[in-house]
Amino acid sequence: MKRSLVPMTALLAIALFFGPGSTFAAHPASVWIAPLSDELTLDAARAAGAVPIDRLPDRVLVADDASAASLARAGFPATGPIRIPDGGEVYLARAKGEAGIQAALAEQIGERVPVAVLWAEGKNAILWTEGTLPEWSGPVFGKRLREAPLREPMVDPRRAPGKALATVFPPEIQQMVDQVDSASYMQWIGNLAGSNEVVVAGQPHTFATRYTRAAECDTAERYVYEQFEAMGYDSVEYDPYSFSGTSARNVIATLPGTTTPNRIYILCGHLDGTSQNPYVTAPAANDNASGTAAVLLAAEILKNYAFRSTIKFIAFTGEEQGLIGSSHYAAEAAANGDSILGVVNCDMIAWYQSSYRLIIEGEDPWDWLMQIMNDAAHTYTPLLTRLDYYSWGSDHAPFQDEGFPAFLAIEKEWDLYPCYHKVCDTTEMNKGNFGADVTRACLATIAYLAEPDVATGVAGGVSGAPARLLLFGNEPNPFNPSTTIRFELPAGGAAELAVFDVSGRLVRKLLDGKAAAGRHEVVWDGTDASGGPVPSGVYFCRVNSDGESKTGKMLLLR
Repeated sequence: MKRSLVPMTALLAIALFFGPGSTFAAHPASVWIAPLSDELTLDAARAAGAVPIDRLPDRVLVADDASAASLARAGFPATGPIRIPDGGEVYLARAKGEAGIQAALAEQIGERVPVAVLWAEGKNAILWTEGTLPEWSGPVFGKRLREAPLREPMVDPRRAPGKALATVFPPEIQQMVDQVDSASYMQWIGNLAGSNEVVVAGQPHTFATRYTRAAECDTAERYVYEQFEAMGYDSVEYDPYSFSGTSARNVIATLPGTTTPNRIYILCGHLDGTSQNPYVTAPAANDNASGTAAVLLAAEILKNYAFRSTIKFIAFTGEEQGLIGSSHYAAEAAANGDSILGVVNCDMIAWYQSSYRLIIEGEDPWDWLMQIMNDAAHTYTPLLTRLDYYSWGSDHAPFQDEGFPAFLAIEKEWDLYPCYHKVCDTTEMNKGNFGADVTRACLATIAYLAEPDVATGVAGGVSGAPARLLLFGNEPNPFNPSTTIRFELPAGGAAELAVFDVSGRLVRKLLDGKAAAGRHEVVWDGTDASGGPVPSGVYFCRVNSDGESKTGKMLLLR
């Protein structure tokens, strides 16, 4: 088809996953685009001397004559130069389903926005507009053209490219994986998707939406922040950014490494969601409370262990507007010289129709990282897996663009999910067994990468006794009328388990005496020391043993 600028006489509303634009640095005057294949890879383009500025899953883009000539010499059938008008904004777009890009764009005609198609072929297009492109939950995903070249892949210096042998997981990881249960996982989804009442800033709250542009997303960010704090993380922070008049925050909890804290591994998922009426109702249970639930449950479990390298647990926002939160974080991490050696991104991991299969989506340079996840899935779960070697459309992609190893974990049948970006994406649509299995695989992968440090406190030892005091929280939570508190002692001896109210007043002692080493479960029936029922509200359970203390937050709703 004709490759020059094609003004759309019927103003085309490209309903993409990104919102109204903001001011950007000047984009290139021209680009060349070439297909990628098993032989014509991104690495081959770099080896030929080209400097890629961006990519689609099956295309690479360059923006200078020398790079275009390098592609031609290496046998890439490049198209270009594709001239880009001055000003405005440039987007890369790709059809999600089986339809080509032309049909997908036509399906998304809505609000009238003047758009020009600079180039289109197969599922891909390059778009330009002087205006702004509205969000829409349709069959096209898009992102803004990058302003800087793609960074070359970073490789973990401990690991050679490729992988000949199956991953051998340390025995401590089995104990961590065993603590993942579907009830706790579904509880996190329900808390985020509005099925359960939660407490935020000391006040009861039930989420109706987590849409990034809605004020309630601020409340969701604070909820995750407070949950990380309640787990006992000393380093919890907001990562603020803004776009198109909207201020938003990523939420980060850090578990520092004991010996190589400069090596960073990230477990992440996007907190935000969308629907047909996102400002009012967007429960976004599968997309993506399911992924955030995996991050929160893993953070809750791994807080009780030590690792040689640092683990960051991140809930991103702005994903549904075009990966804005993760792009902000990844770009700043690259600019700061952070050594991020592995990113595990969870997005839509709690639904299946007929295939109990997980897609592990990454890129060739980090096959070794994808294989570890593949081995974790097969070692600890009944999940089937499929490895896809291209990346697009979720929060792992910005990390890959900055050269950081990353992959996406996503349910195989995500495109069949009947409530995708709809108000019916509620907790009840999710399948806890599948989501818990994906969480187990992701937890095992991140724990393996960060390396359990047995010498400084990872669970181990004889007969399942941990190396230090562990508190696993209470289930159910919220609860009415009773809840079970689980903890483990590293050795037999004096132990105390007590309940306190928000003012620090002792409500009731549940255990005060000698206890054996190992796991314990104690039921609190929601009564005080005199046997009377206590009112609804936030309470804290605290276990003390051998000079150590752990505290957890509980919510009683009568």
